[in-house]
Amino acid sequence: MADLATFQRELAAALDRPQQGPLAIYRNTVLLGAVDALAANYPVCRRLVGDEGFAPLATEHAVAHPPEHAVLAHYGAHFARWLADHPVSEELPYLADVAQCERLWVEALHAADAPMLEPADLQTLGPEAFLATRLALHPATRFAWLATPAMPIWLAHQDDDCAECAPDWTGFGALFTRPALVVVGHALDQAQYALLVRLADEESLGTASAAVAHEFPDADLAGAFALLLTSGAFAAMLS
Repeated sequence: MADLATFQRELAAALDRPQQGPLAIYRNTVLLGAVDALAANYPVCRRLVGDEGFAPLATEHAVAHPPEHAVLAHYGAHFARWLADHPVSEELPYLADVAQCERLWVEALHAADAPMLEPADLQTLGPEAFLATRLALHPATRFAWLATPAMPIWLAHQDDDCAECAPDWTGFGALFTRPALVVVGHALDQAQYALLVRLADEESLGTASAAVAHEFPDADLAGAFALLLTSGAFAAMLS
């Protein structure tokens, strides 16, 4: 039984690290699986560079960062950072940020589930209680600020028949949420993103709103909060 247990542990380790040990003979198969996983996890990047351009990029990345686990649905955590240092980003300076959007999508898809905060949950609060409320992010909420218009580009490419996308060359916040178990992306302006960051840091609604209003006096704070709330960014409050 001891020998069987040892064999089972070694087999599990080999399956978890397919590039090493006795399964290394299947290296090409593993690389092909990694390339296919990147194509599945980064479909917009693949469309932006084309199939002929994406395949060598994905292969190069897979050689540099082979899969560390057998579950390839999570593969590609290094891809956006790797693209940022790759020569392809000189021609497509938004590509690495688009890859980061796609990574956030994958993380939101596989995150834990929990009830989301509904607008009705806040309607019973009085003004003072409302301003004092601190919210928690939903487990599936993912966000980042990107210096390029990567999020509008990503959104434009969700349509199979998308036309040429020419957004203003400015930064946007990327927000991904998962209401009704479907991942949805939103492009945020500076004020919307600043409000999200402060609420994610568990500042009260009153403190966060006052700080953002001071920084962005022309911002529509009510509209910004409504967008975050209805997107499913927050978890339901504990009763």
